[in-house]
Amino acid sequence: MKLGIDVLLERQLGEWRGVKVGLLTGASGVTSRLVPTAAALQECPAGRLICLFAAEHGLYGAAAAGEAIPSSDDPWTGLPVHSLYGETREPTAEMMSAVEAVLVDLQDIGLRYYTYPSTVHAVLRGAARHGRAVVVLDRPAPLTGTVVEGPITERPFQSFVSTPITPIRHGLTLGELALWMNEHDGLGADLHVVQMQGWRRDIWFDETGLQWVPPSPNIPTLASGLAYCATCLIEGTSVSEGRGTTQPFEIIGAPWIQGNALAGRLNSLELEGARFRPVWFRPTASKHAHQLCGGVQLHVTDRTVFKGVQTGLHILATLWELYPDHMTWVRDPSGRYFIDLLLGTDKPRQAIERGEAIDAVVAGWSGETAAFRAACAPTLLY
Repeated sequence: MKLGIDVLLERQLGEWRGVKVGLLTGASGVTSRLVPTAAALQECPAGRLICLFAAEHGLYGAAAAGEAIPSSDDPWTGLPVHSLYGETREPTAEMMSAVEAVLVDLQDIGLRYYTYPSTVHAVLRGAARHGRAVVVLDRPAPLTGTVVEGPITERPFQSFVSTPITPIRHGLTLGELALWMNEHDGLGADLHVVQMQGWRRDIWFDETGLQWVPPSPNIPTLASGLAYCATCLIEGTSVSEGRGTTQPFEIIGAPWIQGNALAGRLNSLELEGARFRPVWFRPTASKHAHQLCGGVQLHVTDRTVFKGVQTGLHILATLWELYPDHMTWVRDPSGRYFIDLLLGTDKPRQAIERGEAIDAVVAGWSGETAAFRAACAPTLLY
């Protein structure tokens, strides 16, 4: 199969031949032959790459989650780098002054709370404001494009981890998601998508023949990306989501958790496609750094039936039930519950606090996901 960048280079940039462009990219922005997109564009005789834009984790995936990215000159390409993950999240008039179009080559994970879609949303807003085109070089939805799951963002809970008005697992490629955001939010950007060739909605990333390049430091493998469907929600609590270990998002825990008890309770729920194994670990960074933590490892035993968001809510509810004296919700700098921002709604948190059944919470969003599938159908490219 061919990625969007492969198709663009094969066409010698097509209508963007000789156009002055900036490139929004990251560590996973590579051709199918693993050539960094920035280098490939510089080597292309038809290219006029004049600057780079950096999202969360920076151009080379070395920055930690939440770490501000500075604007600077890139030593590898010699090009100026404009940070879109710091004090400025939307391209300014100064950033846009020299470019005629912004190319986007980022490997999204397919989940709303990953921040790359929010950065693309900001680029679309800035491009519309300053009269510049946006060209998304499309890439696979790693977890397939067939599953839609989770609550849809409610406007009062929009944030940089919940910008798109979609379910958490939206089933769209980044190109399709850009089309949805541009249309649904009335952004009015001059948006173009360079489609992939040979990708189907039903295939997983490890079935594409492409090499996995970590899109961020704590998604080192496809397995961690799949677990992230569920355990990203742990970021909204006092429990470690496994940062500072070799298995981020696959393991969770805290010093006050008894791994055997937690694994036993979760396994008794018989959640589809999931099993839990008791573990002990000592994170080197982030929550509970250098403390011995008990917890569980989430093993996805059948990814075709695994319901990540539903599993994540069951984990939260079980932690709330077993450890009421220790389990707390963390707040963001504005004082809002971070779990509400991740979920895009406060309804699941409130249901967990009241001890309500998670299956009832899930039933509440089934109509929303069906309506979303129908509404986004015109934006599907594959």
